[in-house]
Amino acid sequence: MAKRKTSKKKKVGKTAKRAVSQEKIREKAYFNYLNRGCTDGRHLEDWYNAEKEMKK
Repeated sequence: MAKRKTSKKKKVGKTAKRAVSQEKIREKAYFNYLNRGCTDGRHLEDWYNAEKEMKK
């Protein structure tokens, strides 16, 4: 039987994309925090709104 070749590069690429995506979401969430006057306690709302905006 012939051995199947698997490509680990694809997995690394997807992981790298996901990491970049999270970094962009983190940055957008921080800007949302700054835009609303740096009030504490709404970090999840900032994160979810940033995710929603990035999916558009």
